[in-house]
Formats: sequence, structure tokens, C-alpha cells
Amino acid sequence: MAIFASRELESAKAPAKDRIAAFVASLLVSCHCCGLSCDIIQIWSFMGFIKTCFWVCVSFIKDLVPKIVMAYIRVKKIKDREYAYLVKTKWIKSKQQPKQSVSKYLGRVMSFTDPVSVDFWSFMGKDVDGYVSNMEKGKVVGDLVRWEFKKHGIEKVSFGNKSVKMGKKDITLKMNEGFLNGHTLKELLSYKQPRGSEDGYDLAKRFVDAGIKIPQELFIEVFSRKIFK
Repeated sequence: MAIFASRELESAKAPAKDRIAAFVASLLVSCHCCGLSCDIIQIWSFMGFIKTCFWVCVSFIKDLVPKIVMAYIRVKKIKDREYAYLVKTKWIKSKQQPKQSVSKYLGRVMSFTDPVSVDFWSFMGKDVDGYVSNMEKGKVVGDLVRWEFKKHGIEKVSFGNKSVKMGKKDITLKMNEGFLNGHTLKELLSYKQPRGSEDGYDLAKRFVDAGIKIPQELFIEVFSRKIFK
């Protein structure tokens, strides 16, 4: 019975009440076995009991830990100024419903539209072959950010691996179709291309989310050479 209870418990579809019932049944059988002479059946029953205990603990922990479903940037307007916040949506299993919460303040939003036309290769002073011969992830992202700054006329803004600042304050730059801030920059730089993957959607989305319009020919080289690894 303990073995069957363990198998039932391992099923992801088993409701909480069934998992508890399996645990109790296993406990009773194992206690009964402890009062008898040790044989093969008793050993298997005891092993089933141990296995059941393990899966009960795992199941309860999964029930308690909320899962992050998605994260997005929310912009709030306060007195004619816009401010950005990172919002995470978590699935609370015990309540069977999602819950949203503000995870981080991303700074005041500064919008930049109508960029001037500046060719990336002219900006870098190199052609495609000359640039990609010695590419590195951090350098490519940095060059693209500086290129976007040039196109949008952005000055007095500094950036690092996890921050975009004006002076000492975190800010969010609204450019193209996304937002450049500490969060989106970190998401882009921390991305690791799956081994053997032929789908560049996830990487392309991170560039878009960060407000960076990477030239198509450069994206093809970046993806095919797997510099995001």
C-alpha cells in the first residue's frame, strides 16, 4: 500500500487531500510493519513510506512558494511627470489567483522621439566584416546604446551593466518601442543563448524591450556567432 501511495503522490495531478491521504495510509502501513518480523514486503513498505514523506514535503513547499508568471514595466503619471516601475505578477497557488506587486522603482521616464538618421557602421567607422571580427557581448551592447544616444540627442546620461543614470538618479529612457533602464539592460546583458537554438526571438525581444534597434545584419552576426552565451 505504501508503494501505491507513493506512486499516487508523485503524480502532479493529485489534489492536496489525496496526497495527505496517501501519506497517512503509508504511515499506518509502515508502523504496522515495524511490529512484525522484517521481510521483503516490510522493507518495500518502509521504502515507500520514506519516499512518500519526501514527496509530501516537496508538494507542500511548492504550494507555499509563489511562481512568477510575468514581469513588465508600468508607467505612472504624477503631476505631468512619468515614472517607471517594475511590476511582477505572481501566481498564488493556495488562493488560485494571480497577484501583482511593484518590485522596483526604475526612475523618472524621459521620452525621446523622432531620432535623426545615423548609420550604425558610419557611427562606428567600420564595415560589418571589420566590426564582427572581434565582437564581445558587453562591447556590442555598449556601442548600440551610444549609437541610440547619438540618434536621439541624449546627453549627460551614463549607463553600466545594471544601471542607467542622470547624475546619481536612476532614469528610464523611452526610445523606439521600449524602455532603456537598469532592468532592461540587465535582462539583455544576462541573456544566455540556449545551446543548439535556431530561434532568435528571445534575444530580439530583449533588444526591443530595451529600446534598441539593432541593425538586421548585426543581429544575424551576433546570433549566429553566439556571443550571448
